[in-house]
Amino acid sequence: MSEEDGVGTVSAMMTLAVSILLAGILFAGIAIQVEYTRGQAALDFASLGAARAIVADFSQTQSTDPCTVARLLIHENGATMKHCRVSNLDVYVTGEKTLSFFNYTLTLTIRSHGGYIKEILNY
Repeated sequence: MSEEDGVGTVSAMMTLAVSILLAGILFAGIAIQVEYTRGQAALDFASLGAARAIVADFSQTQSTDPCTVARLLIHENGATMKHCRVSNLDVYVTGEKTLSFFNYTLTLTIRSHGGYIKEILNY
């Protein structure tokens, strides 16, 4: 037996281990990005829905609290609302989306803003 016996096997195993580690990191990064995008879409949808509730309230068809509308829409889309602020015809919403894999939990904070342009509403 020479001193070089098994060196190729050790090199191959190290390369395999590093490849598996990098694939896991890549998978986690993709999962985080996907959940962030889903959460952002949920908050965007909610802020626009809340802004629409403001306009519906101005037209006096029915009185609806914009932040209640936002909370319901965010919850239906798998996120949690943390803060809602209404300013004139604009709604600012902050929420969270939780991502869990293995024994780790990551909470993503997401913000959105929705509103209408006054000129479109002929004010």
